Amino acid sequence: GGKAMALVLAAHLLSVGAVSTPVDGAASAASRALLDQLHTIASSPAFVFGHHNSNEEGQHFVDLDGTANRSDVATATGGVWPGMIGYNLAWVAEQEPKGKNLTAVVAAALSATGGHAMLHLYWESSNPVTGGPPSDSSGSPITAILPGGSANAEWVARMDRVAAFLGSLHALGAAAVFRPFHENTGGWFWWGLGGASPPPPPPPP
Repeated sequence: GGKAMALVLAAHLLSVGAVSTPVDGAASAASRALLDQLHTIASSPAFVFGHHNSNEEGQHFVDLDGTANRSDVATATGGVWPGMIGYNLAWVAEQEPKGKNLTAVVAAALSATGGHAMLHLYWESSNPVTGGPPSDSSGSPITAILPGGSANAEWVARMDRVAAFLGSLHALGAAAVFRPFHENTGGWFWWGLGGASPPPPPPPP
């Protein structure tokens, strides 16, 4: 059915006893359950199938408000939704496209999966100095977003919008894996290797 998961494991992990202790002693019940899920999966031979933007956009649809209740994965598998669904917070931070309600989209995904899908949030931020794509490292953006930098106010405003969105997830009783500066060991994003520090010295001859 529509609430079937990619793996049976994902459907029953919430019943597993706590196997880990969060660093934050005030972590929510949802955060603790997510941490337990991740630790349980890591110690088992199983894996979870994930899909970015699963109910947000597909081959033949775009859903800005969570009302479509569609997923290409669910369509292809006869109703089996991914065990993990990922979303890009650039839309929240930079308010583009207009009219998008990511909270509603996430709520719809949780409803469609019976609350069992794990959430993964990443943030492919545009260059806060130039407004260019994440691959644009011009304008020294890492330096510019620090206190006193030319893009600090813009960056703080983006973080405030992300914080408000994360608060909306908390109100839904949800938790997520959050990767704000993901793939930072590569050189393809402005926050990646070479963007925040001088390049390493060449190896000795």
